[in-house]
Amino acid sequence: MRHPSLEELALWAGGELPWWKKPGLSWHLKRCTSCRSQADKFVHLRSWLEQTAQGLPEGVDWDRLAAEMAANIRLGLAAGECVGEPARSASPVHRWIAVASAVLMLVVGVMWWLHVPRTRPAVRSTEPDIVVQVTGEGIELKGAHGAMTLIVPRREAFVAASSAGSVSASYLDEQTGLVVVSDVYLH
Repeated sequence: MRHPSLEELALWAGGELPWWKKPGLSWHLKRCTSCRSQADKFVHLRSWLEQTAQGLPEGVDWDRLAAEMAANIRLGLAAGECVGEPARSASPVHRWIAVASAVLMLVVGVMWWLHVPRTRPAVRSTEPDIVVQVTGEGIELKGAHGAMTLIVPRREAFVAASSAGSVSASYLDEQTGLVVVSDVYLH
């Protein structure tokens, strides 16, 4: 047994079902209680709508209101097209790339800063034109007649200059495992 669709039941309840379908549907509703129950719900709903419609204000041009509502809907759709798509947030991949780039730039900056040769304060002697300073190669003593460099083999050497006229460099000798301290004093 084929049951009628909800559309056919709603049309039957409203009296709008085509005349050639009415006898078959009426015969089915006499035999099927579930379809009859659904059709009765449609009949009850239709009577409720008719009673509610009687409470609506008189003289309202429903066709005009429907046209205005349709125009407002079209206007809203057109405005939505003008605005465009909302801005999307960055995907997790883009965030990861941004964070990785920032970290890489930070590491490169720190490495550059650590490896930039620095000029350390020079110590001047009481003799004219004699200067002791730290260079990238070690401790250098310069005078009017020449220069001497005490080569410090490691860049990680701890170098200190004192106001008393000395420069010292300390580093770990990898071959012997001893700490080497080199001092240059000016008198």
